[in-house]
Amino acid sequence: MISPSWLSLLFNRFTGMALAIALAAGTYWVHRGNLIGEGYDSAMAEVELSQADLARELMRDRSRLITTIEGLHRDQHAQRLALKNFRAGQRDADQRLRDAQGDFDRRLAAASAEALRGYAAAVDGDLGRCEQHVERFADEAAQCASAAHTLKGYVDALP
Repeated sequence: MISPSWLSLLFNRFTGMALAIALAAGTYWVHRGNLIGEGYDSAMAEVELSQADLARELMRDRSRLITTIEGLHRDQHAQRLALKNFRAGQRDADQRLRDAQGDFDRRLAAASAEALRGYAAAVDGDLGRCEQHVERFADEAAQCASAAHTLKGYVDALP
């Protein structure tokens, strides 16, 4: 059997050693935890920094896109306004052309009626002579219309 003095010395050494080992292991684990925490903190700081840089770059790209879209919107508005003005000009030109054509048709009808009255007075009721003249004028008009269509075809074919 072990004497009580050896037992207390063994117990004190065993307890001291156990305490020293426990203290060393605890210190190791605390130090390791601190190192891991520092690494995690620095890694998270790098991640946050890279995300902030990415967010700034995305905001710059977004700003550029918004500026481009606004410019395109202004261009589209200007083009629509120009088209609206062009169409209004076309409508005005079409109306002037219709008015001019109507005026020309009225003047032509009036001049034709006056010429016909003058012609009727000149032939003095000679219907046979009048028919011959009308046939001749109709033939000339047909030839002129054919020539006009031919000339129009030539003009349309020009570059």
